[in-house]
Amino acid sequence: MKIARWAALLFVLSGLSSLVYQVIWQRLLALASGVGVVSVSVIVAAFMLGLGVGSEAGGRLARRLSPRRALLAFAGAETFLAVFGALSVWLYYDVLFASFPRLFSSLPLAALVEIAALFPPTFAMGLSLPLLVRACVDDEATAPRTIAWLYGVNVLGAGLGALSTPWLLLRYSSVMGASFAAAALNAAVALMALLLARGASDLRVPDAAQSPLVPPSRDPLGFWLILYATSGFLALGLEMVWFRVVEVALKSTAYTFGTVLGLYLLGIALGTLIGRHDLRGSPLATFLMLESLIGAWALGAILFLAMAPARWPLMAALVESMREYRGRLGPGADPLTLALYFLVPSFLFLIPTVAMGMAFPALQRAVQTSARESPRRVGMLQAANIVGSLAGSLVVGLLAFDALGTSGTLRILGLLALAFALLGLRRFGRALFAAPAAALVTLVLVMPGNTSLWQRLHGRADPRSIIEEDASSVVALTRSARGAYRVSVNGFGHSRLPYGGVQTELGALPLLFHPHPRRIAIIGLGSGNTAWAALGRIDVERVVVYEIAPPQKPALEALRGRNEFDTLAALLSDSRLELRMGDGRHGLAMRDERFDVIEIDALYPFVAWSGNIYSREFFEICRDRLAEQGMLVAWAPTPRVLRTLAAVFPEVLTFPGGIVIASREPVSAQKAADVLDPRFGETERNELMALVAQGRLHVRGPGDVNRDLDPRDEFSR
Repeated sequence: MKIARWAALLFVLSGLSSLVYQVIWQRLLALASGVGVVSVSVIVAAFMLGLGVGSEAGGRLARRLSPRRALLAFAGAETFLAVFGALSVWLYYDVLFASFPRLFSSLPLAALVEIAALFPPTFAMGLSLPLLVRACVDDEATAPRTIAWLYGVNVLGAGLGALSTPWLLLRYSSVMGASFAAAALNAAVALMALLLARGASDLRVPDAAQSPLVPPSRDPLGFWLILYATSGFLALGLEMVWFRVVEVALKSTAYTFGTVLGLYLLGIALGTLIGRHDLRGSPLATFLMLESLIGAWALGAILFLAMAPARWPLMAALVESMREYRGRLGPGADPLTLALYFLVPSFLFLIPTVAMGMAFPALQRAVQTSARESPRRVGMLQAANIVGSLAGSLVVGLLAFDALGTSGTLRILGLLALAFALLGLRRFGRALFAAPAAALVTLVLVMPGNTSLWQRLHGRADPRSIIEEDASSVVALTRSARGAYRVSVNGFGHSRLPYGGVQTELGALPLLFHPHPRRIAIIGLGSGNTAWAALGRIDVERVVVYEIAPPQKPALEALRGRNEFDTLAALLSDSRLELRMGDGRHGLAMRDERFDVIEIDALYPFVAWSGNIYSREFFEICRDRLAEQGMLVAWAPTPRVLRTLAAVFPEVLTFPGGIVIASREPVSAQKAADVLDPRFGETERNELMALVAQGRLHVRGPGDVNRDLDPRDEFSR
């Protein structure tokens, strides 16, 4: 047990470094393949695939090793991770992304590359638990408790890693700095494991005695593998639903993913460490009851957020947060905002994740009968759970959200939890499982439809609001009392109807500066405001709009059907408009097209992934896709964004409101406002000409810039 205590320290640090890697590697590979939900899901799947195979292989390997040799093998895996981690940014960014971008030109090819790139380090991560189980478990009676201890502290470290990556490493350092910090942790863990191996036994753990420990469960291992795989499916499916609900309700910033994931993992760690002390009763009854509780709480908590009266304590603040145009999480946020960002996720999934953690020791009590076989069984169980988790993430993320929406997905997951309760009814009778089964049936039946659920979760939006959802996002056109609409993507404001303001100015200004703006590319559809304005000259032949959230198009089409806005109808019926669904950065990089104008629709710099379009490297892609006399038009919300533009383009004009026109050649107004077509009235033309007159040539000053590997504005809020 003394070795187990020291091994726990190693495993905390190892788990911490693993989650740092997951966050930054996902970011690096998404740069290459795009930020869309499909490409990110493939990256996550590739990560989990390596973990699963590594767990299975680790169980086979550890069974044949002595405790000392298991620690040496663990030290070897950590050493490999230290070296790989230190080189990973160079490998994933400089080699794969920068030198061989065509490897990511199609999704199947990108998936193969990402699986190959992530398999070696994730395989090494998967080896860890079985190897440490072999080093620490030498007695059948204490095996479940020791295994749960190791697993719990590893997940604890993982939760700390998920929290520290956005809040500390990326905020104060960079992607490169984060990778070096994680690699240093791996190196320290490897060194400590080598020192610990000096005092470990070099004898293989013997086979069980003539009368091996009789497990509390008579069910075969295969039965538990199926249960644990199904549990993984339920857990990952619910995790995706929880993240979507939190993202919409509280608005997604660069800090949201790490915060939500960290709280999720810390809940599992807490449950595991609590559950290791409870060795009473039937492990199967405990496991099934916990899985039933997970489903019932998950459905009930989301129903509560959607239906609770706004006058209740804290609900008024939460409903107001749901109605906000933009999120406020980040350094310097007010105390109530920070409290909501921890209270809402905790309410949604603290109880379920603690239950998930408590299920792990129950599982170990059911299957661990031999100290020698314990690593093998741990490896098989972890591999089964990861396979189930992988299936859950892909089925829910790529299929269920598309076909059923969040409401329908919750019903399916509730029915899966009900299956656990029904199995409990069959095995243990009504006394234990009648209540959870009845609760799950009730919750599945009373769950509102998808549109109704999301209208409630958008701050009790007007019933005439339009909701569209797919795997990528939830898009809402929320209607105000005055008949205006706000376009929200995952709860975050993305422009309004009727048209006007900075989005119109972004689309119209280049029409007054470029002599012949025939082909225009726009990143971001929103309400269509920028695209509508960009089509405001008769010589514009094509406007290509890249949009990463496909539900925006059917939402706008539904609004057009109401005949409330002639401008929207004119936009969507214009044959010159071409919509391309996907990551705009990836789309520009993968096609060898030239545009007279490239426009970046206004995006707050603290939104998650915004660093991908405010970086020097992306501005260089735009520069290389401009035709002669071409210009980039963007919103520069921070001084650093302006410096970054000026580092790429020699000519930068700034306008009130943060609008910038950047070009390789000198820029000056070419035409009077009468080149614009009749969509612009006299008032709008005068306002545009007044804006043109206020343009000022920017002189670059000192200071740093945003880079792909140092997205400072995204994390400096």
